[in-house]
Amino acid sequence: MSDRFEQFKSVTSSVLRTLSGKKDIEAVFASGEPPIGVITSMTAPRLPLPDHNMNPESVRLVRGCCDAHGLKIAHHDPKIHRRTSPSAGKTSASFDALEQARCEALGMNAMRGVAHNLSAVLEEKCKRRGYTHATEREQIPMADALHVLARAALTGESPTSSTQNISELWAPWVEERLGCSLSDYLLKHSSPPPNPP
Repeated sequence: MSDRFEQFKSVTSSVLRTLSGKKDIEAVFASGEPPIGVITSMTAPRLPLPDHNMNPESVRLVRGCCDAHGLKIAHHDPKIHRRTSPSAGKTSASFDALEQARCEALGMNAMRGVAHNLSAVLEEKCKRRGYTHATEREQIPMADALHVLARAALTGESPTSSTQNISELWAPWVEERLGCSLSDYLLKHSSPPPNPP
């Protein structure tokens, strides 16, 4: 089992380096790290380990966390983010969540395997935080709701049993304030991707 774990860690670290475009980055694997895609570091990402049986679902969750980190490192510009990010707590958290959704969507739209992995991680996060059973909008933080809604708008990702609840509770509130659907708003306010070199 030790050899399987070491091989898995090596392969996952290689995936992280490939996705991030950083040849020298190394993942830090921690057994207590929850597999919910929280970005821990842009230089030494902390990733969970799969369970001792290496079952496919736990492996997919680790890969999804790896994908989330790799895409954030590849597509996030810290200088622009600092310059444009609001300073208020909840507003700043929402801004960060939208940026994570943007980075993840870039990978999901390009790579089917990444999309499956990230969907599994989002489902796990929603289950662990009890969003599936939420009955009031206030039971789900705005940042987490915006992450779900923006990612779906950017990828066309179908709602799952967990994210459907978030959409039903939060989408009307968001659309009322935007005056349109989030998809239309993002389409109208997004800059086109730069031309390839």
